Order: sequence, then structure tokens, then C-alpha cells
Amino acid sequence: MDTENKFASCVGWVVAWVGAIVVSTLVDGWALSTVWNWFMPRIFNLISLTFMQSIGVAMVFSLFTRTNKIDKRSSEGKKSSLELWLETLLVPTFTAIFTVGLAWIILQFAF
Repeated sequence: MDTENKFASCVGWVVAWVGAIVVSTLVDGWALSTVWNWFMPRIFNLISLTFMQSIGVAMVFSLFTRTNKIDKRSSEGKKSSLELWLETLLVPTFTAIFTVGLAWIILQFAF
């Protein structure tokens, strides 16, 4: 039984991480398409981006800006599950939402 519980726990964590990555990717794509479509076509006469195009652009951009820094606390295994969840899902999601909110405020004064 103990082995079954460990396996179920492991599968649960994998599903949770994949879900967190999917949610984060969708929120990033939404934020990019929203902010892009508010400013870029008006300022630089560029085309508008669809939601799916924005997800692709956000993914390409993340590949170019990814860092491989090693956090000493995570390498020593001292990060809690809550800290890992915050770093993986909540921080990027709230950052994207905050960015859209700030861009909306700027939009009110820009045009």
C-alpha cells in the first residue's frame, strides 16, 4: 500500500506541475495578446496578434530569455512545496495580470 500511495502522490505532482505550466502559458499568451493589441498596431502600425499567435510568441521569447541559474536553497532541498508552487504558477500568473492592469492604466492616458 505504501508503494501505491507514493506512486499516486508522484502522479499527482506530475499532473499538478503540467497543469501549472499550461495555466501559466495560457495567461502569458492572454497578457501578450492583450497588451500587444492595445499598443503595437497603433504605435508601430503592426498587425494584431491572435491568442494562439501570442502563446507561440511568448513561448519563443521565454526560450530566449530563460536562465539556468541555480538557487542554492533548491539544490539543498530546502524549498517547500508552497515555495515551488509560488515560483511556478502564482508569481508568473500574477505578474502577467499585473502587467495587463498597468498597461490598461497607461492606455487610458496614451491615446
